[in-house]
This record gives sequence, C-alpha cells and structure tokens, in this order.
Amino acid sequence: RGPNDVALLDGGGVKIPAIGFGTYNTKPEQVGKAVEAALMQGMRGLDCASAYGNEREIGMTLKRSSIARSDLVLTSKVANKYHTSARDAILRSIQDLDAAHLDLALVHSPLTGKTRRLQCYEQLLRCKEEGFVRSVGTCNFGVSALSEIVATGLPAPSVNQLELSPFNQRKKEVQWCREHGTVPSSASWSKLSNKETGAKNWPRLTEVASAKGATPQQVLIAWSLQRGFPCNPRAAAENDKDVETIRQNFSGMRDLVLSSSELASVDSCEEGLRSGALGRRDGWSDEDVTGSEWDPTLV
Repeated sequence: RGPNDVALLDGGGVKIPAIGFGTYNTKPEQVGKAVEAALMQGMRGLDCASAYGNEREIGMTLKRSSIARSDLVLTSKVANKYHTSARDAILRSIQDLDAAHLDLALVHSPLTGKTRRLQCYEQLLRCKEEGFVRSVGTCNFGVSALSEIVATGLPAPSVNQLELSPFNQRKKEVQWCREHGTVPSSASWSKLSNKETGAKNWPRLTEVASAKGATPQQVLIAWSLQRGFPCNPRAAAENDKDVETIRQNFSGMRDLVLSSSELASVDSCEEGLRSGALGRRDGWSDEDVTGSEWDPTLV
C-alpha cells in the first residue's frame, strides 16, 4: 500500500499528498538539503509558511530541481502579523518559493481575533479567484473559529491543519471537519517524534512500533493515514540519520499497516493534550501562551 492523495472538496481541483514534508523549525541553511532528500524519496507535498523563515531557500532548491512544478503541491500559511495584508503575504510566498501559484494557502493561526482572521480568510478566497491560490484553509482553528467562517456565509475551509496525534485526537474538531467537507490534517509533530515527550502514554506507542519492526514516527504516520488525516512529518538533514528518517517517513510507509488491535492500542494513548504541550510552537509564540490550559483551538 502506498500513500494516496486526498482530494479537497472546494472545487479547486487540488489533491494533497497523504504524506507531505513539513518544513517547520528547519533552519534556512539546512532546509535545502532536507527538501532535496524528501523529493528524492518521492515526496511531492511541501508544507511551508512565511513564519518559518525558510521559504526563499526552499524556492532556490525547487528552482534547481528537475521535478516539474505540476507534480508538486505547495502549501504556505499567512502569519498573524499579515492577517490584514494577506494578499501581499501570499504574493511574497509565491515569489520566495519560485512558483506561479500556491496549491493551498492557510490562515496560520486564529489568534488575531474574529475580525482580523475573517479578513485574512476573505483575502485568501480572493487570491483563489485571482488564480494565485488553488485552495484555501485554516491552521490551528477550533470549532468556534471554524463555525464563525460558515456563519458569515463563507465556504468552509478545504483543510484544517491541527496538532493531531494519538495523544490529542481532537475529536470535536475532526467531527466538525467531517460534517463540513473539511479535510482534517495533522501538522508537523515536532517533539512527538522524541522519546523525551511529555506524553505519558509514549511507551504504549513504542511497544506497537517494536512489535511492527517500525519506528515510533512510522507508527504515528500509519495511525494518521488510517484515521484519514493527511500528515506532514518533518526532519532536518544535518546528518545521515536525519536523511534516513526522511526515507522511513515516506517510502518506508508503503507496507506498514496497523491491525485493528494495534490501531486500538494506539487510539488508547489519548490524553487530551493541549496544542503546544509537547513543544510545538507552529503559528504562535511563547508569548501567546497564557497558562497551562492555554490552547489556540479554544479561542
């Protein structure tokens, strides 16, 4: 079994890869090598963002690549500070990525308040009408912020990218997405791929991985795919181990399928962890976090 593309339902004709490559938290001087390694393994979806500070380097790498632009699926996100000038932000990302358009543009965070996040979303829809963007979605949005969009009469997001994992399964958000034709996508897991995670049930995940002869990262990806969540695992490329991780996370997934009992065991890892509890700061900063129960999806 190979990872299959997932069609978005907003009429833009976009199919996002079931396994994309996350570029969050990858240094500009390292991201080119990481993207090259991902493309060599067959990955064709690149999950980018202006806030990552490495889109220009990704664009330089793509310019050198022999892979046709039509074979790639490029995603970028509009950072909070650009919510009122989203069109300009999108055009900068397009230029930095050396592309004519984006396949998917996301509002990176709901943390700017209702008026500004809706303004950003509307500008992205206009970018779609102008041909700069093929599909529009959101990132880190909870049920309340998602509901604001459709209550205003705007189309539901094609994608809502969240920190989705066995430890925080976001069942309310996932249910909303399923009911509104929105694809729930799991964002880069960051420290979830580290045994020194804050998740108490991490040993249960590693038991399944050991029994399958797989890495914990691969079990996370298999769980995501079998639960219907396109995912964007990330890795740097500082050494041969990192490059091997990139291989494992894509071509190494072709024959990995969890049995019903293994899937149930991974499901039982649920702890209801809030976003960011495991170290991810994708779409917000440390200053945004206002307490132990803080979570961007609760705005």
